[in-house]
Amino acid sequence: MKAILLFTGMLMSQLLSGQRLILLDNDLQAQNLIKEGDAAYFSGDFKKSIQSYQQLAEIKHHDPEVLFNLAIGFMANGKTDSTFHLLFAIIDSGYRQADFIRYTAEFEKLHGSAKWKTLIKELDARFTDYCKTNSITNEKVAKQLDYLFYIDQKYQRIGTFKRRYACAYPQYTDKAIDSLQDNTFRKNVDYLKQLFAKDGYLWKSDIGKEAAHISWIIAQHADFDTAFQKEYLRKMKVAVDMNEASAKDYAYLTDRVRKNTGEKQLYGTQMNYITTRDSTGKIKVESGIWPVEDEANLNQRRKEVGLVPIEEYLQMMKLLNNH
Repeated sequence: MKAILLFTGMLMSQLLSGQRLILLDNDLQAQNLIKEGDAAYFSGDFKKSIQSYQQLAEIKHHDPEVLFNLAIGFMANGKTDSTFHLLFAIIDSGYRQADFIRYTAEFEKLHGSAKWKTLIKELDARFTDYCKTNSITNEKVAKQLDYLFYIDQKYQRIGTFKRRYACAYPQYTDKAIDSLQDNTFRKNVDYLKQLFAKDGYLWKSDIGKEAAHISWIIAQHADFDTAFQKEYLRKMKVAVDMNEASAKDYAYLTDRVRKNTGEKQLYGTQMNYITTRDSTGKIKVESGIWPVEDEANLNQRRKEVGLVPIEEYLQMMKLLNNH
């Protein structure tokens, strides 16, 4: 299971304004290479970072997130031909998050070139083909949700890297990141409310599995509006029963709503996070599971919706939070 995070850019002053994709999974060797590559990158040692990700690419041969990181590294070293080669390879791999390519700041110097225009044209064509292949009836909304996912993730990832690496994003304070993230979440929820008021709730057959998942992510992050979350959850239950939405996503939102209303959760997806800062200013995050109803049958409930056993999930959370 992977958690996608962010990455940044070219010279140290520009490095902190861009984005970079990163992945974390249960492969110990991969984890070490990721951490080694990121630590080098945020310290400005781009060559070492590239070496780490090249080693990672040997393990995860065609993983688009690995290729993306290498493209960023090559761009940081001024190797535009290699950057384009990898970006086209990412597209050919079937990578779906096109807006992470389209809006990543590191690639801005490429935007005026003929190759970049060809790249963007190909991205758009692939998206249209994807919609046709999957009989998606509302391509415009599906594409807009792809963009909202990019925005949703942006400041969360900045915050993650800032906690992980002392030299990452010095231009942002923790308070500023929280404010930017909250503002983004609220704008995305406003979009969904307006969309649903106009077109009704949209699910897999309307906008595709991926966009339906993004819609759920936006609802999942609407902790400031539990009334909206509850209504979304009610509509989602019907969609799950019709195979129009993910049972896993439904389980997560069920727990989220229960946590937000002070109830015990059912599926063990929600955590408590305690953040502390040591004398050097380094942030440490410790996690523990939110109280669970009927703990004896927790793993059975998780299995029924396709979730891994709670022991494996908690280990993943530990790795993700670097403790």
